[in-house]
Amino acid sequence: MTRTALWLLAVLASAVPAPRRVGAQLRPHDPIPWEAVGAEGPMARVGMGIHWGARATLAGTRGTLLELGNVLGTWSFGRVALEVGGTAVRVFSDDSVYASPVAGARAPNGERRVDTGEQRLGTIVLVTPSSSPVEAVLRFGTRLPTTDNGQGLGRDQTDFYGTVGGRLRPGALEITAEAGVGIMGTRLERPEQMDALLYAAGVGWRGGRGGVRLEAVGQHDTRRSAALRGLEDLSEARLTGEVGGARWVRATVLRGLTLASPDFGVTIEAGTRFEGCNAAFTPSWNERPGPGSN
Repeated sequence: MTRTALWLLAVLASAVPAPRRVGAQLRPHDPIPWEAVGAEGPMARVGMGIHWGARATLAGTRGTLLELGNVLGTWSFGRVALEVGGTAVRVFSDDSVYASPVAGARAPNGERRVDTGEQRLGTIVLVTPSSSPVEAVLRFGTRLPTTDNGQGLGRDQTDFYGTVGGRLRPGALEITAEAGVGIMGTRLERPEQMDALLYAAGVGWRGGRGGVRLEAVGQHDTRRSAALRGLEDLSEARLTGEVGGARWVRATVLRGLTLASPDFGVTIEAGTRFEGCNAAFTPSWNERPGPGSN
C-alpha cells in the first residue's frame, strides 16, 4: 500500500506544470479537506452556491454569482491523499459597473456571463506520525486553465499553490490552520507575477451525527503596490453546519471581508465516503504467507 501511494504521488508530481499565470479569482482557494487526511479510500462531494454583491473584477462589474457543480473528489491512502476538484459552471448577472473591462473581457451587454470555474489537481501528505497529538500536512497542486477570457470571470491561465497545515482535535473540538503561497501571474509586462499569501483557520465541534464550524479563508497580495485587477485580496468568514456520517449534507453561510469578495453567500453540499475500496488495490506482494504456509 505504501509503494502504491508513493507511485501515485510521483505520477501526480510529474503532472504538475511549472508555475505560470493564474486566472482571476472570484473566491479564495478552498482550505484543506481535512476529512481526507489520514483516511482510507475515496470521498466525493458536490454542491452549489449563490453569492450576492460579488465582483467580476476583470469585467469591472458587480452582481450575483451562481456556482453550479462545485465538485471535490479525494482518494486517501493513509498518509497520502490525491484531490481533484473544481466548478462546472459559473453564471454571473451584472447589476452595476464600477470600472472599464480589462484583459479582453467584454463590456456589459445585458446578457449573463456564463463560464466554467477553476479546475484543481493536488496532493495532501500527512508528515507527522500517528502518535502525534497534532496532525501536520503538506499540500501542493495546480489550478488548470479552462475559462473564457471574454466572459471576464477568468484568464485561462495556470497557477501553483503550496501550503502547510495543522489540526488539533481535543475531544469533540477541531482546530485547524493553513498557510502558504500562491504563485500568480498577471497580463501585464510589469509586474509579471504576484505571490499571494494563502491562509485558512477554523474551529469546529462535531457530535455523533452532526457538527458546526467557523472559519476564515483568504488570500493576500504580499506586494505594497496597488492591487492588480483580477488578483485583489479576498477573504471570507464562513459558518458551516453539517449532518450525517459516512453520507452528509453541509450548508454554509459566508460573509465577504474585503472589497473584492462577495457581500454575502450561501452554499449547499452533499458528500459520501466509499469504504473498503482500497482493499481492491492492495498489491498481491503485500500479502505475505504466515508461518507454516506452503
